[in-house]
Amino acid sequence: ICEEFLRISGISLESTFMSQLDRQTPKLLSRFNTKGGAVGQRIKSQMMTLIQDPSASVEKRREVVLRCLIEYMGERQEDLISVHH
Repeated sequence: ICEEFLRISGISLESTFMSQLDRQTPKLLSRFNTKGGAVGQRIKSQMMTLIQDPSASVEKRREVVLRCLIEYMGERQEDLISVHH
């Protein structure tokens, strides 16, 4: 998908997505902190990684934010994220 998008638009889909994710991360984290209930507890559990390691790598921050976003939107991580070796 990324290669086809680049071919058609001349824009790197992945780098554009990642730069916008980095830009929106503070707002997203703030929004996640306001979520209550069971979803809020699952989000806070995910966010503990960043709280325990404030100097976490950019990649780790992105991973946590995406996992929190999935919870926030009511999706199942298993349905959206798969690891291929």
